Amino acid sequence: MKTIPFTLTSAKGRPITADIRYLSNTQKKPIIIFSHGFKGFKDWGHFPKLAEEFAKAGFVVVSFNYSHNGTTPTSLQEFVDLEAFGKNNYSIQLDDLGVVIDHILSKDGLPDEIDANCLFLWGHSVGAGISILKACEDNRVKKVLAWASIGDFEKRVTAFNEEHWRKEGVEYITNARTKQQLPLYYQLYTDFYTHRNRLDLLTNAQHVNVPVQFIHGSNDEAVSLSEVALLQNRMPGSDLKIIDGANHTFGGKHPWTDQQLPEHTEEAIEISLSFLKS
Repeated sequence: MKTIPFTLTSAKGRPITADIRYLSNTQKKPIIIFSHGFKGFKDWGHFPKLAEEFAKAGFVVVSFNYSHNGTTPTSLQEFVDLEAFGKNNYSIQLDDLGVVIDHILSKDGLPDEIDANCLFLWGHSVGAGISILKACEDNRVKKVLAWASIGDFEKRVTAFNEEHWRKEGVEYITNARTKQQLPLYYQLYTDFYTHRNRLDLLTNAQHVNVPVQFIHGSNDEAVSLSEVALLQNRMPGSDLKIIDGANHTFGGKHPWTDQQLPEHTEEAIEISLSFLKS
């Protein structure tokens, strides 16, 4: 298997670090672009091993870090750039995903390896929501795989007291793993409402005209089944598979040192491959 790291430049001028994985042969392969979630990164837990599994199954798999996710090219698994984290928003993430898509489908991508007519997006949590929005605005996307997807972006920007957030300019959340206090600047709120027509997931979901496969754990502690079901019900071309007992990461944790993937992750892979190859 070939694994090639590369770096792109976002619309804001920041680096987007990425990896591409594939088995080199004469056959052109469908593309999967993986988007991580909130407080996530491409090398979190078992994500790299997951990417390898999809590559072994015959896909070109691209994993990337959003430009403002708090990691840097020299620190890929730690949140060392908290200023960037605080300035992250959903518009930036959508634009970052667009930069990655443009690159992969360009002459600088892998023209000898990829089937440019088979572009699939795969996202986890917030990354799944971003992938669904991108499918709504980019007709190059043919399918979306949504693992533990959020169902509503507005719910997240209204989680804080708006008056306090506006007055202070920042709210903080705790990273449970590192105990860091991560800033969220008020611009997250204003950007959502400035670009609501683009970012309203529940409204835009009704206009997604490609197949979408939702996979969710019955014990997801971060996104309730009722939230994702509300979104999925608005999408006629979608399906929801529930994995009994699975949590938000389908058994994954960071760091991941086991050779074997979690049972719930294996089940999610099986569902995913059936969907992508159908």
